[in-house]
Amino acid sequence: TEYSSSDAVMAIQYAIDKVNALGGGVVFLRRGYYPVSDRIILRDNIVLRGEGWGTFVEMATTPPAQRPVFGLYGVRNVAIMNLKVSGGEPAETENRAEAGVFIGGGSKNVVVTNVYARGAKYPIYIGGGSQNNWNEDIIVYGNIAEYAYDDCITATLYSRRVIIANNIARYAKDTPDLGNSGIELDDSVEDVIV
Repeated sequence: TEYSSSDAVMAIQYAIDKVNALGGGVVFLRRGYYPVSDRIILRDNIVLRGEGWGTFVEMATTPPAQRPVFGLYGVRNVAIMNLKVSGGEPAETENRAEAGVFIGGGSKNVVVTNVYARGAKYPIYIGGGSQNNWNEDIIVYGNIAEYAYDDCITATLYSRRVIIANNIARYAKDTPDLGNSGIELDDSVEDVIV
């Protein structure tokens, strides 16, 4: 899908929705800069694959409240790989994306690998499940997560069977009242391997 505007969100979302309607597959983003004004919502059975960190998806405007760049809400069998994602620069302001990659709502079987996530409140966030609908079987492997307003990689709120391995998590904003971390395991997590 080609786009010619200053906002790639509709083109990327269209491609994801179309591939999902066909039963799933790969949405491939070529090397280039993809400014977005709102979140991109991943669907079941989608692999979103870039062409390395030269594929750059950035929240280029101040997003609506609590919006990530990539939102995974109750999805199954999804992977995000080989790209760079930014919630906006600098992360020192709260008026940037909630997350680069947000995995929540009881998502299952998700892989995030070879992603350079930066400049959001949480560059990579796993949470937002519930007692009856846990996020499960999540692998966060081989990523760089940095320049967070809060924590670089977070697993929280009813997430289990999570593997966080071979990542670099650095430069969380030094704000004592937030208790910033490179990697934070928080409330209601089970069976997490770091």
